[in-house]
Amino acid sequence: MRGSEGNVALCKPLRSDKQRAIFMNRSTMRVSAALLFFGVSGTLAGCVSPQEQLAQDQGTCANMGATYGSPTHTRCMLQQQQRRDDEMLRFTQQAYLNQEMARTAQEMRDRRRD
Repeated sequence: MRGSEGNVALCKPLRSDKQRAIFMNRSTMRVSAALLFFGVSGTLAGCVSPQEQLAQDQGTCANMGATYGSPTHTRCMLQQQQRRDDEMLRFTQQAYLNQEMARTAQEMRDRRRD
């Protein structure tokens, strides 16, 4: 008797469908909140006025020994702009990937509900 009851107890689902749906919604909300936090913090970290960027770039080039107005200084300034453009491109690509992951997660969640 005990053996057959024990087997039945082992076959019962650990969570009901409703509990599983609530768990999935909470998990998805946590992931979405984390992605939003990192996206916003990354964006805010880059908030610098053009004048501040120019001063930072000139300081970087001066620290590297480039004299203002020289070809070396011009190349250095262009490299700083290229570095900033590359960083923005990486940020945009990461935001796109995050959006795609969120969309895929939503589609999977919707399929499970059906």
